[in-house]
Amino acid sequence: MKMTTALVALLTCGAPFAHYGQTTASVTEHAPKNDTALARTHYDQAMLFLGKNTDSLTFYLEKAFDIAEYANIDPKLRGSMNYAMSRSLIEQGKYATAITYTSQAIGIFTALGQQKLLGRSYNQLGNSYNFLDRYEEAVQALEMAISIGKTALDTPVQISALINLGTTFGRLNEIDRAITYLVRADSLAAKTNQLALKAQIGMNLGISYQKQKDYSNALGYFLKAIQLARLAQDKQLLTNLYSLIAIVYTKQANYAKAEETCRLSMATYQELKDAAGLAQARASLLYVYEQTKQYKKAIAVAEEMSASTDLLVKADCMRKIGECYRKLGRFGKAREYKMRYKAIEARARPGNLPENIEQNSRRPRKTQQ
Repeated sequence: MKMTTALVALLTCGAPFAHYGQTTASVTEHAPKNDTALARTHYDQAMLFLGKNTDSLTFYLEKAFDIAEYANIDPKLRGSMNYAMSRSLIEQGKYATAITYTSQAIGIFTALGQQKLLGRSYNQLGNSYNFLDRYEEAVQALEMAISIGKTALDTPVQISALINLGTTFGRLNEIDRAITYLVRADSLAAKTNQLALKAQIGMNLGISYQKQKDYSNALGYFLKAIQLARLAQDKQLLTNLYSLIAIVYTKQANYAKAEETCRLSMATYQELKDAAGLAQARASLLYVYEQTKQYKKAIAVAEEMSASTDLLVKADCMRKIGECYRKLGRFGKAREYKMRYKAIEARARPGNLPENIEQNSRRPRKTQQ
């Protein structure tokens, strides 16, 4: 799931990461005004593409770094460049390299006493560790971010770090701890007017309760979150919530509601031209039809899904269609689709995958940014 919007903030300092505070004397040297001004021009240009176009973001940041190679620039700007480059690398899935840049930013911001920037950097560091499944280091960094956020009275950083800690413990399947951090984030967010952020936290809480099979609490949080997402006019978040709600309705055997919600989700994903989201919504609808033994409808949805260029998806669709025909007693059709499944599955094996599909199958999962 694309699981959307959340903050990737930055913050903190303390003993567990004392080595990030080390820096050279050059950090405190001020650059000639014209060099700093030129580097800042490229940096400001890069910021126009933050979260929008990674290639352009990286291009302008590299131009700023080129200047820094031969001239001193303002150290705060240099730290901000490192932080922004880390963001770019995270978007590219290059988490280990991102950690290097974030660590450099932490060293600079520590030396300068820039608490808010330091906190955001620690939060971003924790995110990178999360992506690499280095959870112990992620928890240390995120706890540092929360500590600095309190000292610097930086509520957004505290909220972001708490959300990310919820993600960390959710991955570790320590759901009670995940809920504790998310409730703290929800309490802080209640004091803000950030509707989408509140909806995101509510969605994460719902997911946590869903993992515990507490579908009543999960649905309560999802329905509250969907109201906030509507008010925020955040269609991406709205579609994610539709899909989650459809799953809960299915678990509760409320299939009519589940089908209705799946179709709302599909319509919104089509409006957004989000092919991956649409495929996910169709998969949810397929599951509903399978559970309700509406096999003809399930076949129709699976046929639509089989148009995918991803051989792994296509193979799975053939398998599901074959199973539906078998349950309908149409064994000839079932054998036909079983053969199709085996043929496509053989083509989809790692050694036979086209380069783009093989890369997609290995693409690292995303979490909150």
